[in-house]
Amino acid sequence: ATAPEAPGAVPCSPPPKVIRGTSSLGNSPRTKVDYLTISCDEDGIAISDCLAEVFAGAPVPPEYELGPGKRHFEKCRNVLIGGVPVGFVLTGGETQRGRACVDIPGGGCGFVQDWERAEDAFLALPGRSWRRGDIAADFFRGELTHERVKQAHADGKFGRGGREPTLTEIISTDTDKARTIYIGQRGGDALGRFYEKGKKEFVGAAFAALRRLLDSPEGLTVTDSALNGGEAFDLANWYRAELELRSKNRPIPDDWITRRDEYFAGAYPFLAELLPEAEARILVRPRDRGILAIETALECVKRQWGNTLFTGLAYCQGDYVGLCMRIIGTRHSQRLIEAGALLAIGEGSV
Repeated sequence: ATAPEAPGAVPCSPPPKVIRGTSSLGNSPRTKVDYLTISCDEDGIAISDCLAEVFAGAPVPPEYELGPGKRHFEKCRNVLIGGVPVGFVLTGGETQRGRACVDIPGGGCGFVQDWERAEDAFLALPGRSWRRGDIAADFFRGELTHERVKQAHADGKFGRGGREPTLTEIISTDTDKARTIYIGQRGGDALGRFYEKGKKEFVGAAFAALRRLLDSPEGLTVTDSALNGGEAFDLANWYRAELELRSKNRPIPDDWITRRDEYFAGAYPFLAELLPEAEARILVRPRDRGILAIETALECVKRQWGNTLFTGLAYCQGDYVGLCMRIIGTRHSQRLIEAGALLAIGEGSV
């Protein structure tokens, strides 16, 4: 091949810079996609086409390497970009009934250039269903600290009308190691995770050379074009807030990737406080949605027919059962069924 600097050679452009969580949307989201799992029909061609779209713009197209099965699947195809693991595809197994699983951890999310395009590709998978989605927000100037998270929990800023979710703290006797807080139960619909990201990175392999020169991340200034808008920051001040969504009792919305700021802010009042610029979107379980639908319908009946029914009760000489027998229908409202009403009243079928 002709050398790039040779006369007549085509100029060689560098590979696109990867900034995790960025999107082609007009306003770049404040948060990042840090993990995702999606279930779909076992269709190898559709899955390969999907991942080609997801990782479009990466330095090289994704490649696949066979590995041992896991998570009760018989087969696993590891997804690689330039030899770097970015995810895996699980297939096979009698208990899976023709279903497959696509898993993209945080390292793989860093190779995604256009999250709007990626979301469209995932939603085009046959029989797709989101199983997990992690949304993360980083803070670099000391505005979010471990102590502030603990105080927010003590002030009731993680509850939504019910019992306050539990707080679990993991600490080490080594003050240079990251402290972590979990809000809620692992494996539930939503889990809050808060930790000292800068200290975790310092202890991790990426800063191994620095650890030989420095005893602590305190006072270590870092500059990275993909972090803090390219401005220098103190590594010890880097704190991360994460929201882990799982489809245990309620489905994860189809648009959670491109509207991740909104769902992040809607998960807990404290997260809305951290992202005041985002319009909070609250995830509602199907059962809760059914309750709201029934309550709204009954309020509508009262407003339109309440006085008529009151007079009818007098006509029936106060016999509530007699009045109900004269006005109640014989089948469920299809509109309320579709809104989740049967889930609200505990029925499994029409």
